[in-house]
Amino acid sequence: MISFVKNFLAGIGLAVSLCWPYAVRAQTPSSAVSAAAPLTGATATGGNSPEFTRQRAALDNQKAWAVYHYKVAERDCYDRFFVNHCIDQAKDAERDALAKIRAQRLKVDAAERAARAQARDQRLAEKRAQTQAQAPEREAQQRQNAADYRARQAEFEQKKVQRTGELPQRAADAKAYDAKQAEFQQKLEQDRAAAERRAQERAQNVQKFQQKQADAAQRAKDVAARRAAARRKAQEQEQQRQQQQQQQQQQQQQQQQQKTPQGQ
Repeated sequence: MISFVKNFLAGIGLAVSLCWPYAVRAQTPSSAVSAAAPLTGATATGGNSPEFTRQRAALDNQKAWAVYHYKVAERDCYDRFFVNHCIDQAKDAERDALAKIRAQRLKVDAAERAARAQARDQRLAEKRAQTQAQAPEREAQQRQNAADYRARQAEFEQKKVQRTGELPQRAADAKAYDAKQAEFQQKLEQDRAAAERRAQERAQNVQKFQQKQADAAQRAKDVAARRAAARRKAQEQEQQRQQQQQQQQQQQQQQQQQKTPQGQ
């Protein structure tokens, strides 16, 4: 009885392991890939349409989901009886999903290139139409520019002739101007020389004044020195006079002292 139960459970496990890869393939996002149909020229208005960005984001999400689903299936396969066969089936399912995603990505890229080319062609056509519409205005502007150029040339030639006729007067004016400039330059040189002479005179006067000041100071020193010498000499003479007086007084006292004993 126990062996029968074991064989029955083993048969159920084998059946599940054989059917599991097909269940995994049915759950991959390959069916959702077809929903991200590429834009066509009728629905896209330019190469920078947000719809292309949205489709690429959707395809990237589907790719990430396919890789994630393979990792989950691979992990679950290690619990099955036929592990390698289960993993191979999961890889096949992942490759099919990624191939469909790559095909859709190529379609999206092709649709975007076509939209860009269509937008570029439309811009070129609009520019050509604008250029053709502005052709009469440009031609009129070119004719006006040519007429203006001719008028400027005629005015230039007239002024040239007028300047040629004014050459003698201009020469006389230039000669008078040169003479006036020479006279002005001569006067300027004279003024500069006079200024230099005055500067020299001022420097000499300053030097003389400084010399006078130095001489006066020296004379004051000499007078002070003579006065000091005179005071010293007067003091010496006064001292000598006082000394002489003292000597005379001492002599008189000595004479009186000598006379006093004789009288007694």
